[in-house]
Amino acid sequence: MVAYLERKTGTCRPKTVTALATRLNHFGLFLTDTDPTLISFNGLDRRRHIEPYLNSVAGASSSKTGLPLTIADQDRRIRAVDHMLVEIGEWGWDDAPPRRLIFRSDHPRLPKPLPATFPSTLIVDSLPRWKHRRIGCRLTPCSLPGRSGSVSVNSSISNSTACTTSPGTDHG
Repeated sequence: MVAYLERKTGTCRPKTVTALATRLNHFGLFLTDTDPTLISFNGLDRRRHIEPYLNSVAGASSSKTGLPLTIADQDRRIRAVDHMLVEIGEWGWDDAPPRRLIFRSDHPRLPKPLPATFPSTLIVDSLPRWKHRRIGCRLTPCSLPGRSGSVSVNSSISNSTACTTSPGTDHG
């Protein structure tokens, strides 16, 4: 790993190399605890080394705070190892693993937050024509069956300007 980090000093900023060293250190410590006889990355086995490492990252805690690692930090640790193994293979190093060991599906997925608002076209285009009207340049769905009042797509459109027509009335 030291040779890899020395190589990265030529293409990365010092802070980047320091962050890589920290993340790769966790992998190195894991390997020495798991398989002290391992002397080269070409001896890595997915089932014996990588899969247990992925599980250990999922349950790891931050060395600074003691709190569980965030999904983003888990992903950074796994990506650091993945990139190192791929790059030493691309560079033709003798101790590179013979095949890829970490795959896209191994990376934890970051939660995708719901949007604060839905695009008006998504709502308006899904409604029949009689259920919306144009207010200025914004379309506001209104008079939804089973609901009293209206649904405002844009928070700047107040309920006082919302549509108050009844279903079945064609507004153009």
